[in-house]
Amino acid sequence: MELFSIYTPVSVTDGTERLYGRLSRELESVHNLHSLPDTLQIKVETLSKFTVITCHSTSLTLSIERYLPAMYEKTAEILADYIINEFEMKLIRELIYKHDEFKPKDEIDAVEQYCRQFLNDDPFTFRSEKISEALARYLEESPTINLDGFIRFRLEAYLDELKEVVEYAVDEFLMDKQYQEFIALLKYLVYMQEAKIPLAHLVHKGNQFQLLNEQMKPFDLKSAGDATVLEKMDRDMGEEDLIVSTLITISPQRLYIHTRDPEAQVIHTIQQIFEGRTTLCAYCHQCQPIIDTERKLDKYLLDR
Repeated sequence: MELFSIYTPVSVTDGTERLYGRLSRELESVHNLHSLPDTLQIKVETLSKFTVITCHSTSLTLSIERYLPAMYEKTAEILADYIINEFEMKLIRELIYKHDEFKPKDEIDAVEQYCRQFLNDDPFTFRSEKISEALARYLEESPTINLDGFIRFRLEAYLDELKEVVEYAVDEFLMDKQYQEFIALLKYLVYMQEAKIPLAHLVHKGNQFQLLNEQMKPFDLKSAGDATVLEKMDRDMGEEDLIVSTLITISPQRLYIHTRDPEAQVIHTIQQIFEGRTTLCAYCHQCQPIIDTERKLDKYLLDR
């Protein structure tokens, strides 16, 4: 009795060998678990365009029929992993190629990397279970399955998920590209203008910043030769954008950044813009009273 036949494209030969090995091991375990009297035979052969894996039972018995759902469930689970490992990124790449704005290989690779990151996050982590359920239902209807055709015509919900992932990745890539271009422009502006002051201290506390002079006193913008700089800035500008704009305006030759969160995005941004002119401080006798005193006060207020 033929339990199933699986047709896979010859282009994924290595993956098919692994599929064959896993099916042989795990289906044999299911077979032995239920103490079935039949002998299970799994064979693999290559045709012109397909590699075919077939599974046979030596005889038709009530026992094998009774446990066919368990065999199909395990087969579906294995095939779902195989589809994700061998087909998924090929499908992703096809979807990326449909976006005309991506031509250079490095951009396509970058979007693909974003897709990998998204697929490891919720709500996409359960896609293997969804694929497995669809495969199990199909195997109960038909023991012969062409995986390429099954993916394209029976897994519409899965393909829609991949399209969604690609759209997310494209948007993220374009935003990141625009951000990098903007940072490059700001770096150029800083590079081209002369330093207006010898040094400044930037104290970073959560989402707040303090700009201090050489004596660790609040900075006076008049000393930078532009008393109206804050008035010219957009009133809706966020704290991070505001501090970046202010730093570019005062253009310090050396900038000391005092922070307990050196991995914060805004810190990376400032370091990029003022490349070669920043010194990062995680703890020193100058910033300790400012940052840690604020932290103790915040904790005191929260505990009350």
